[in-house]
Amino acid sequence: MKFPREVWPSANKQTTAFASKRQLVHNQNEFNDWVKMYSGKMNSFTSVYDYEEYTHKQAIVSTVILDRIFLDFDAHHGEVDNQTGAQKIDSEQIRYCYDDLKKVLLHLHLKDYKYDMSFSGRGFHVYVYGEPVKDIRRLTAFFNEMKTLTTNGTLDSSAISSRRLRRIRNTMNLKASYGDGCYYCIPLCAEDTSKSVEQLLELAKKPNTRKIPQRGNVLVKWPEV
Repeated sequence: MKFPREVWPSANKQTTAFASKRQLVHNQNEFNDWVKMYSGKMNSFTSVYDYEEYTHKQAIVSTVILDRIFLDFDAHHGEVDNQTGAQKIDSEQIRYCYDDLKKVLLHLHLKDYKYDMSFSGRGFHVYVYGEPVKDIRRLTAFFNEMKTLTTNGTLDSSAISSRRLRRIRNTMNLKASYGDGCYYCIPLCAEDTSKSVEQLLELAKKPNTRKIPQRGNVLVKWPEV
């Protein structure tokens, strides 16, 4: 994780009392302090991409470093708590996500592409790493290739953006509830994909602080457009 970087706290529901803006943290200690301040109270996000230059308040978007792609497998859950804005997580919907995830992972393994992944609390996140490029359309072309591998419609097409945010790992996802609690966004290793959905949901009831290495050795050469 490079610094400075942008972070953003978000409520489940937009209110007139809270209108958050992105903030900058300049080192790991500032980042850790910011996470401690908001985790469990707000949904906590940080930028997917790094940037070459920043103002004193935010990243300069034109200097984005396009060296990765963010794949967001998002389950289509139903019932929402009108007071909290959280969704009650449906394990069957997670299963559709899991199925799509495994199809993409098989392709990444065959190509030996470098990646890491998380369970988001409502689905899965995968970060695939490649050679830096200037044209974001090349990332979109790669995304479209991954999309053709899936069958359940869980891969979110809005993920390709130079301003995209991602949920910070090991923070609580206040939009993903079970009983009296909420699931965490946790990093996963390759062996975790042999677990059942029920086992993953149980694992996500608390942070997963073990160090998980990236998989694969090859940086993607993004498709030409």
